[in-house]
Amino acid sequence: MSAVGGQALIEGVMMKGKKYISRAVYSVKGNLIVDRFEFISLSDKYRILKLPFVRGIFNLVDMLKIGMDSLMYSIKISMGEEEQLNKGEFSFSFVLSMIISVGLFLVLPAIFFKYARDFGIDNIVFLNMLEGGLKLVIFFIFLVTTLFMKDMRELYRYHGAEHKAVHAHEAGLPLTVENVRKFSTIHQRCGTAFIAVVILVSVIMFSFMGYLTILQRVLLKLLLMPVIVGVAYELIRISGKLGKFWFLNVFIWPGLFLQKITTSEPTDKEIKAAIAAIKEVI
Repeated sequence: MSAVGGQALIEGVMMKGKKYISRAVYSVKGNLIVDRFEFISLSDKYRILKLPFVRGIFNLVDMLKIGMDSLMYSIKISMGEEEQLNKGEFSFSFVLSMIISVGLFLVLPAIFFKYARDFGIDNIVFLNMLEGGLKLVIFFIFLVTTLFMKDMRELYRYHGAEHKAVHAHEAGLPLTVENVRKFSTIHQRCGTAFIAVVILVSVIMFSFMGYLTILQRVLLKLLLMPVIVGVAYELIRISGKLGKFWFLNVFIWPGLFLQKITTSEPTDKEIKAAIAAIKEVI
């Protein structure tokens, strides 16, 4: 059985199979619009990109492109003409969010690292653990604030429906609302879990880097991000296949906990969208 992954959209769900991508989105009038198209990944075009530790980097590139395109598509389908974002506005929002992310998750922790050392904390491993803990706290606070947004709470229901549908597919059950509802909203291959693993891998990796200035830490983390992403991807894959070994799940436990925020119990409406999307790619 080939692996299926997905993403919550505005008023819908995107699913990605081995050959196809589908999107099931509710229109302004409440009709469920489903489309499917063939997608050839970078690793399928260039076999060398399937190598371990390399495949994770280019899989992320693929998913970012698919995710952004699908999000734009869902906005187009689900919102009226007057509320749609044009590509320029969407690109600006994306760039701004990336700048804010770099500031919150790279620059701010690097400043914290420096001042923690100035206060007399000199153990490099402990300092990196504190820095990693700060990143997780920042991420947690950010996610909690999204719970106060009605649109985000709805998005999290679609996220939960996506996970439930994937669980039902992996269990080999018929994809009905009743069967899908039985499963958990938590899934090991979720992007939330991936972010947490990236943070933990960076903590371990930078524990061997010694003391660096703020600028050196930020620049080196940016340069090493592909390596960190590659390692994190392999850990996610291993934990998914060998999840019965608890010590392999240590890296993804924080991400599973954070999914308690980013997923919620869906209604029949969200489950039907997830089922419609996944049926198109399996």
